[in-house]
Amino acid sequence: MDHAAAEADLLARARAGDDAALSELYELHYEAARGFAGSLVRDASDADDLAADAFARVIAQLRDGRGPSTSFRA
Repeated sequence: MDHAAAEADLLARARAGDDAALSELYELHYEAARGFAGSLVRDASDADDLAADAFARVIAQLRDGRGPSTSFRA
């Protein structure tokens, strides 16, 4: 399975309530989210908070049947 298909599968599983899929998405994308957040703010703690908030919002959307369907990072 290629990366795009694997990501779409993880997103579908997460939307269906699979917490393991959510965890895997977090592990795959946290560093990128944290790096982007760090480019927006100077304080490392603020960057951690921004990244955590972004993940919380996407997870809430997925659990509500919305959110990304093919690319988590986008």
